[in-house]
Amino acid sequence: MPSNDASLSIITKVDELRRGTWLVHTSKHLNAVRADAPEQSYFEASTQAGKAGNLLARMAADVVEVIPKARVKEYARAANVRVTEVDHCLRLLKDEGKIDYQTDAVGGFGDVEVYSFSSSDALTTTARLFDRLEPSEQERGSIETLEETFYMPQTEGDMLDSLHRDRFWTPQRSQRHHSVLIVLEMATFIAIDVVNHRQD
Repeated sequence: MPSNDASLSIITKVDELRRGTWLVHTSKHLNAVRADAPEQSYFEASTQAGKAGNLLARMAADVVEVIPKARVKEYARAANVRVTEVDHCLRLLKDEGKIDYQTDAVGGFGDVEVYSFSSSDALTTTARLFDRLEPSEQERGSIETLEETFYMPQTEGDMLDSLHRDRFWTPQRSQRHHSVLIVLEMATFIAIDVVNHRQD
């Protein structure tokens, strides 16, 4: 298993804006996967960061703005943030200094003041959240794989070689092969989706 320092150095090959973009797309695809599917456990940091970033992007404005609680809930639905996830996403964004809000008597959020002024800021915030959430090795490998497949679609063998080169996987550790294939499958679907959107 690679050291944390080695893994982090690999992640930094993709800048924050690009990583944020991949994370938002990843969370959208994961939303279509059954909540109890085993694959979900490999992408918890990606899901949380992507949903929080997507919500922040929808709330971002040119100036500091106070958004009523009811409107925040509408933005959350549009961002595929479940009712049970809204408070957590808002806490993550508050901890990053991108929003502020008062809590009510039962601990729920009230109107939200937003300090994010562009989609680019929301995406870089997404990347920072991802780092804070201690992503799994599969998630770190997924980001690198997505970046590579975006520029040059590759075969499964090519991608395994790439993951091996960056120390996310070694052929000798066969028990990890299943999780690597999950990464490859996720990367393929997401990269195709992003390329299609770019061509529209």
